[in-house]
Amino acid sequence: MQDMTMSEVLKDPLIRQMLRADNMSLGAFAELLESAANDLDRKLAASSLTAQGKWPVPPGQEYQSVA
Repeated sequence: MQDMTMSEVLKDPLIRQMLRADNMSLGAFAELLESAANDLDRKLAASSLTAQGKWPVPPGQEYQSVA
């Protein structure tokens, strides 16, 4: 089974039914998904940098996203 894209998730009738039952707007759910994806991206980037011996990043500097 293949993972669904965010677009597919937001269009899925069963997920929309769940959102209606939970009284959650589609926009709020999209923001939640995006926030979770960004958090995961940051954690994966930090994990990758740690494995490369480049973490923690010195204060005032930003790491580049692995995405």
